[in-house]
Amino acid sequence: MHEYDDAGRLIRSVTYTEPEWDDRERGWALALLDLEADTCPGCGGSITETTRPESEGHWHVPPPTRCHRCTALANAQQPYAEAKHPQALLWSADRK
Repeated sequence: MHEYDDAGRLIRSVTYTEPEWDDRERGWALALLDLEADTCPGCGGSITETTRPESEGHWHVPPPTRCHRCTALANAQQPYAEAKHPQALLWSADRK
């Protein structure tokens, strides 16, 4: 907002800004922190559920699904495993 005097000269300028985090955004951020704190880093399940003693033996693990893009990348990377600084090599996979 700008205010001018009778001669048209700027005498005051005020800038209004919205807060970066309002109550709703803070709520979403806190909910995400709660979710992440309750997520097992190994399987991605809810720690509250997966660590209960009574859940022992109640999990079925189906066979894995293969990502053929990951397979192609791994096969292409194998010859470079002993290269100098292999972690510095950047890989991509394009569909044929």
